[in-house]
Amino acid sequence: MKETVYDFSEVVNELKCNFTPHELADNLRACALRLATPIKEDRVQAILGMQNAVLDACAILDAIVETEVEQ
Repeated sequence: MKETVYDFSEVVNELKCNFTPHELADNLRACALRLATPIKEDRVQAILGMQNAVLDACAILDAIVETEVEQ
C-alpha cells in the first residue's frame, strides 16, 4: 500500500526568503478586506494587491512536494 508524504523543505526556503506564515495570512486577509470596501478610487490598486497576495500564497503551496511511498 502506498502512502502520500509531503515534503515541506522547499516551503521553508520560500518562507525564509519572503514571508512568515503569519505575514502571508495577514496580507491575504488585509487585501481581501480592502476589496470588500466600496471605495472606487482605490479599487484597481486593491485588485492588484489581492492578485499579488494570492500569487505569494500560491508560491508557498506550489513549493509543497507530494510523493507516494510504499508502506
